[in-house]
Amino acid sequence: MEKTRRKSKKNTNKKWDDICRQAAVLLKQGLSLKDICKQLDLDTNSLYRQLKSRGIYPLETQEIRIQKNKEKWDSLCEKAVVLQKLGMSYSKISKHLGCHTASLCTELKKRQLN
Repeated sequence: MEKTRRKSKKNTNKKWDDICRQAAVLLKQGLSLKDICKQLDLDTNSLYRQLKSRGIYPLETQEIRIQKNKEKWDSLCEKAVVLQKLGMSYSKISKHLGCHTASLCTELKKRQLN
């Protein structure tokens, strides 16, 4: 009995180059990696590894991501302080701002605002 190989859906390097170019464009448009994989019918981990090996993903350095996160929380905490002065509870504030209550409390404590 002769063994037959199953045809796999493996992509060659040339195909991955094309896929990564498409993915880079979609990333710059703001799509998440998960959404891109759904759109291109790819495995998330495979695309992540290919993008990372080509230096395409992540688009930002860790320092830039940390700075953006800090700026986001600075803004949210400023709004939370105003809402707290108006008598809102932390749970209502977090729902209003679209963040988790525990995260909001942690970030307020970091900034000594609670």
